[in-house]
Amino acid sequence: MRKRPVRSGGSRSGLPRRKTADKVRPRGGGPPLDERPSDVASLVELATTLGSGEDPAEALDGALRVVIRELQVARGALFVRSPDGVGWALRASRALPPGAPSTLSCAPPPGDLAALGWGDEAHDRHGLVLLAPIRRRGRPIALLGLGPRKGGRPFGPDEQAFLRGVAACTAAPIENDLLQDELRRVRRHLSAKAFELLSLLDVSRDLAVDSAEESIQRFIVTSVMGHFVVSRCGLYLFGPRGLALAHGRGLKHASAPVPVDDARAALEGLAAPVPVAALAEPLRRRLQEARFVLAVPLVAGGPVEGILAVGERASGMAFSDEDREVALALARHALGALDAALGAQLVRASGEPDVYEFTHALIRHTLYADQSPSRQVRLHRRLAEELASRGLAFEPFADLRDVIDGLERLLAASA
Repeated sequence: MRKRPVRSGGSRSGLPRRKTADKVRPRGGGPPLDERPSDVASLVELATTLGSGEDPAEALDGALRVVIRELQVARGALFVRSPDGVGWALRASRALPPGAPSTLSCAPPPGDLAALGWGDEAHDRHGLVLLAPIRRRGRPIALLGLGPRKGGRPFGPDEQAFLRGVAACTAAPIENDLLQDELRRVRRHLSAKAFELLSLLDVSRDLAVDSAEESIQRFIVTSVMGHFVVSRCGLYLFGPRGLALAHGRGLKHASAPVPVDDARAALEGLAAPVPVAALAEPLRRRLQEARFVLAVPLVAGGPVEGILAVGERASGMAFSDEDREVALALARHALGALDAALGAQLVRASGEPDVYEFTHALIRHTLYADQSPSRQVRLHRRLAEELASRGLAFEPFADLRDVIDGLERLLAASA
C-alpha cells in the first residue's frame, strides 16, 4: 500500500508545526517564538502558574518571578487598577526600594512599552525603567514595571516581544481576579446593607412597643452606640432654654444648653449627618468638648428638632456614607417615636374629652413642654387625628382644627 507523502513544513495531520508557538506570538512582531525556546518555555511556565488555581496573589507573584528571571532585571512590580478606578494598586513586587509606595497614579502608556526616566513617578519612587501596560479588550487593567537589566543591557527586540507575550498571557487571569475582587466587595456591601436593614427593623419594632419618652431616648442612644461601636452618644432636643442634652451615655458631664438662636443658626438647612467640625460656633465647641465627631439632625420635613451626636469609633474608622444613611434613619425613627409618645401622653391627659380638660391639656403641653413650635403643631395634628379615629368628634373639635391651621400658617409665615 502506497504511503501518503508528508507535506514539507508540516505533520501528518497537515497542521503547521508553528501553531503552538503562534498562539503566543506577540502582536508587535519580532522573531518567531519557536526560534527562542527559552521565551516559549517561560511563557508556558507563566501561563501554567497563572492557571494553577493557587491564591491569586501567590500566582501573580510567581508569574512576576518568571519574568524577572527570564529578563534578568533587578526588580519588578505589578500594579492593577484600583477599585475606585483612579490610579493603580501594587499587587506583586520584587526587590523594590525601601519605602516604595503601594500605589501609582500615572496614566497608562499609549503604546505597548514605555521607557522611564527621571521625573517619572514609577522611576523616582519605585526604581523602574520600563512600563508595560496590560490591556483587556482595549482597556488597561494592569501595569508591569521592570527595573534595569543585569549589566546595564538594553531591552532589545527579543525582550520587547517577550513582554508583549507576557501581557497577552496575563490579561485574562488578571481581569478574572479583578472581577472576583469586585464580586467580593459587592457581597460584603450587600451583607452590610442587610445587617443595617435588620437593625433598623429591630429598632422600629422596639420603639413602637414603648410609649415612655425617657425609655425611647435611652433605647435610641444605646442602639446607636451598639450599632456603630462608639464610646459615647447624646440626644439633644430643643427646649425653652435652647438645645439641651435630653439623654447621653459615656459623657463625663452634661454641658450647658446652647441658646436657641445660636443653635438654630448652626443647624439651619441641615438635612444630613455632618462632621461636628463643620458646624458653627458655639455648637461646634460644645460638641467637641464632649468629644463628639458626628452630628445627625432630627428632622422630619421642617426645621431641625434636635441632633443625635455620635462619638468616635473604638476602631478609629471613619463613618462611611452608608453609616451616615443608617444614622439618619435611626434619627428619623427616634423623632417619630418621640412624637408618638408625646401624642399618647396628650391623649391620656385629655381623659374624658370635654372642652375644659382637653383645652387644659393642649395649652399645658403647648406652653410648658420643652418642644419647638413646629413639633407642637405636628403633635396637635396627630392628637386631632387620634381623637377622630376613636370617634371622639365633638363640636369644639372643629375649632381645634381651625387653631391648628392657624398655627401652621403662623409658623410658615415666621419661617
